[in-house]
Amino acid sequence: MVYGILCFAMLFSFVGTVLGRDLGGSSWGRFWGWDPKENGAVLIVFWNALILHARWGGLVQARGVMNLAIFGNAVTKLVLVRHEYAGRCPA
Repeated sequence: MVYGILCFAMLFSFVGTVLGRDLGGSSWGRFWGWDPKENGAVLIVFWNALILHARWGGLVQARGVMNLAIFGNAVTKLVLVRHEYAGRCPA
C-alpha cells in the first residue's frame, strides 16, 4: 500500500513542482527563488525518487520502504520548519 502511495505521490509531486516552476517563471520572472515551499517541493520529489529507486534496485523490501517513508516525512518536516522559522526566531 505504501509503495502505491509513493508512486502516486511521486507523480503528482513532480508534476506540481514542474508546473510551479513554470508558473513562477512566467509570473514572477524567475524560475527558482529558494523559498521554503520550493525547497520543500523538490526535497519531497528527491526523497520519493530515492525510496522508489531503492525499492526497484532491491536495496529495500516492503518494511524498508515503510521505514524510509516515515523517516523522510519526519526529516522533511523538521527541515522545512527549521528553514521557515530560521529568520524569525531569536538567536
